[in-house]
Amino acid sequence: MNINQHSFIDYRRTIAANREIFLLKYPNILLDFLKTDDYCSALIVSLAKRRLPSGKTLVSFIPLIGLLQRQLRNSFEAFSAAQSYQGWVILRPALESALIMGKWSEDRKYCDLWMNRDKNRKEYAREYSGSKLESKNLPLSKEIRAVLSRINDDFMHLNEGYYMRHSSLDPINEEKFLYKVDYFDQDIVQDFHLHAFMHLSLLVIQCLSKMLDNEFKDGSSFTIDVEGFQKAYKETIKNLAKKNPDHIKVLTELGLWPNHLMH
Repeated sequence: MNINQHSFIDYRRTIAANREIFLLKYPNILLDFLKTDDYCSALIVSLAKRRLPSGKTLVSFIPLIGLLQRQLRNSFEAFSAAQSYQGWVILRPALESALIMGKWSEDRKYCDLWMNRDKNRKEYAREYSGSKLESKNLPLSKEIRAVLSRINDDFMHLNEGYYMRHSSLDPINEEKFLYKVDYFDQDIVQDFHLHAFMHLSLLVIQCLSKMLDNEFKDGSSFTIDVEGFQKAYKETIKNLAKKNPDHIKVLTELGLWPNHLMH
């Protein structure tokens, strides 16, 4: 068997090629993601040093932010390979990490419930699903939870929308049909999903930073510059929305881009 002639080898080559092409198409996106990644690292370092007014720490949040950072990195790899359908699936635990930290911040009893979930599955399921994942302490937790639900609906389950989005059956002639499954995004699809992912990632980190600042009350916060990112990509977002209005919901419902920046 000549593995170089196998279709799976071609698939792997395409992934590698797409990542190289990405560097040429989106050099600024890569640099901005490095900033986002650095924000995650800074949050982890701050948790190791900062103290609550009581003198206690929040080091229990460190693993959750570490997992969030890992998922963001792996998601970015999927988006850079033009596989947005995979990127959102990988991102899902990162959003859960943020929402769980919001629950723990609101009341430490939710941490105990999470740790002992096998002993009380019903209560755990009730408190860690649906709107119960929202919390007062995490800014935009309702909106972040809505994105989580959207990911579940659009990328986790083989419903009709997922099926129709990724496969097609086209007639060649009266006797033959061409069946196709998409492995990679078209350029316009990648543009929308990539910019949605980038904005959402930065926004979630900003929300976590604000929540931690409110917990510590020590005045040692640092700026997560979501507004600067929005300003830098405002014209790009406007052009995308104008080019393909049908995809605007990707930006607003998945990426949480403000509606007023679409026009």
